Amino acid sequence: FHEPNCRVGVWVVAEVHQGRLHPATIELIGAARVLAADLGVRVGVLCADSAGRALADECAAWGADSVYLPQAAPQEFDPVQYADICGAAIDRFRPQIALYAATPRGRLVAPMIAYSLYCGLTADCTELDIRIDADNGLKVLAQTRPALGGNIMATIISRHSFCQMATARPGVF
Repeated sequence: FHEPNCRVGVWVVAEVHQGRLHPATIELIGAARVLAADLGVRVGVLCADSAGRALADECAAWGADSVYLPQAAPQEFDPVQYADICGAAIDRFRPQIALYAATPRGRLVAPMIAYSLYCGLTADCTELDIRIDADNGLKVLAQTRPALGGNIMATIISRHSFCQMATARPGVF
């Protein structure tokens, strides 16, 4: 990984299939731009795939301010190795928010990463917003998702995590 010259506060963990960015990753970069504007920070994309270098310009074209690439990315997807690489990057650069696509791959690795970093994770979000936490006055990620069989919507805030993590359903942004 290279050290960026700017503070990157909202990250998207890119998902790559057959050498191309998954459409849900592109959606999340757009959502990250909105969140980052509210926080006054920049957008980063973590691409821990062997095709990452080839996709860096595309990530930037979709709105990433920085693209993080591991020095050695696996040729084949291995969830444990992928989670280790992503977890190490998040621990090193400490973004405020990390977003994952709620795809089968994202639903597999996001909890592994969150667990390894002792961070909260909200799954299957349909809305993401920045709000002021009434208890401490800080800006936090409000993560809205269906609850109780989809009959109500619950908004969740991870107050005690250095990185607020969420998976977001493809197609909602």
